Amino acid sequence: MICVSALFSEELESLAIKAWESSYNKTSLGLSKERQSLTKALNEIKGSAYSVTVSDDYSGNGFYLPAVSASVTYPEIADDLTISNTLSFGSASTVGTAVHSVRLDENNFYNLSLGTSLNKTFSLNENENDISDRIDELNERYKDNSERLNFINNYISSVSSILNLEHNILNAEKSYNRNLNNYETDLFSGDLVPNSTEDLRRQSELNKAKASIDEQKRSLVSLKNNFVVKFGTEYVDVTEIRDADLSFIIPENDEDITSYSVLNKKLKLEQVNEKIREKTDLKSKLNLSGSLTPTVKFQSKGGYLGTDMALTTGAQYQSSNWTITLNVKENINDWKFSIPTVTISGKYEGGSKKSSVSELELKQLIYDLNDAEREYLDAVNNYRLNVSSLINDVDAFYNKSEYLKEVESTHQKILTYSQMLKDNNLIGDYDYEQAVNDTEEDAFNNFIHKLEGLQLEYKIKLINM
Repeated sequence: MICVSALFSEELESLAIKAWESSYNKTSLGLSKERQSLTKALNEIKGSAYSVTVSDDYSGNGFYLPAVSASVTYPEIADDLTISNTLSFGSASTVGTAVHSVRLDENNFYNLSLGTSLNKTFSLNENENDISDRIDELNERYKDNSERLNFINNYISSVSSILNLEHNILNAEKSYNRNLNNYETDLFSGDLVPNSTEDLRRQSELNKAKASIDEQKRSLVSLKNNFVVKFGTEYVDVTEIRDADLSFIIPENDEDITSYSVLNKKLKLEQVNEKIREKTDLKSKLNLSGSLTPTVKFQSKGGYLGTDMALTTGAQYQSSNWTITLNVKENINDWKFSIPTVTISGKYEGGSKKSSVSELELKQLIYDLNDAEREYLDAVNNYRLNVSSLINDVDAFYNKSEYLKEVESTHQKILTYSQMLKDNNLIGDYDYEQAVNDTEEDAFNNFIHKLEGLQLEYKIKLINM
C-alpha cells in the first residue's frame, strides 16, 4: 500500500522534470536546434568578394610598367544595401587615355583611381518572408514546449500505471492469503474433506490466484524496465504529489486563441492571402544606386597634374510589367563641372502566355486559400471541442474529489467505531482489518486522484500551448 508520509519524499513533478533535464530527448532536441541554427547561419553568410588583375608586356626592348586593377564587394551592411570599391593603376601615353606600352625609364603619365559605389533596393510591397519567419518561430517554440510537456505527461502516466499495478498486486495477495488461511483452517477443523470435489475446486482457485499474482509481478518488472528505457532513469517510489492547478481561461473570440494548432493555420491563411495579393496587386520595387570615382593624374617627372571625378546616380522602378530606368552621369575634370548626361529608358513585358500563367497560378492560389480557410476553421472548432471536453473532465475531477472526501469520512468513522468494538471484544480481527483496509484503500484512491489531477493539468497546458 502507498505510504503517504515517509522519512523522505520527492514530489512527482520534480522527479519528472529532473528526468527531462537529463534525458536523451532533451539532448537530441538541443542538437537538432543547433544543427538548424548552423544551417541557417551558413545560408546567411555574406562574405566579401574581391578580384585583382595584373598585366604586363615584354618585348626585346625590356619590361614595361604593369597595369593593376582590383575590386572588392562587401557583405550587405543592411537589407538589400551593398557597397563595393574599385582600385586601378595604369600608365597612359596621354592623360585620360589608358595604354600599356610605356617604358619604365621614360617620362610618362599615370592614372590612379579609387571608386566607391552603393546600391540599395526598396521593396514597395509587403514581404511574405516575414510570415514564413513567424511560422518557423512558432513551429520551433511549439516543438520545444510540446517535447517537454509530453515527456513529463508520459512520465506521470507511466508512474500511474506502475502504482495501479502495485496496488492490484497488493490487494490480490491479501485476498490470496485470506483465502489460503480459510482453506487451511477448514481442512484442520474437518469442515473440508481432503481430495473431495470441494477441496479440489478450492485448490484450483488458489492456484489460479497465485498464477495471476505471479503474472502481474512479471508485468510490473517489465513496466519498470520499460520506464528506464523511456525516461533514462530508474523508477523511484513516489510518496508526494502536489495539488493540480486546473484553472484556464477560455477565449471568447477566435482571434484571441493562442493554441499552436490554431495559430499555425491562421499564419498559413495569412501566407496564402499574401501570395494572392502579390499576384493581383501591383508588385513594385525601387532600386537606387550611386558611384563616385576620383582619378588622380600625375607624371613620373612632373608630379601631380590634377584630379578627375566621375559621379553616377541611377534609379530603377520595376512593376509587374514595367521597368523604367533613369541614369545621370557627371564628369568633373580638375574641379570643373560639365553638363550631366541623362539617360531614360523603359521596358514593357506582356503577352498572352504570361497572362494565362498568372491566371492559372491565381486559380491555384484561390484553391489553396479555400483549403487554408477550412483548415483554420477546423482548428478553431477542434480547439473549442477540446476545451469543452476539458471543462467536463475538470468538473468530473472535482465531483470525484467531493465523493472521495465523503467516502473517506465515512470509512474513518467506521474505523473509529470498529476500534471501539474491538477493544471491547465485540468484533473479531477480520471485521476490524476490513475497516483498516477500507481506510487504506481511501488513501490510495486519493493519492491516485491527485495524480490524475496532475495529468489533467498537463493536458490543459498541451491544448493551450
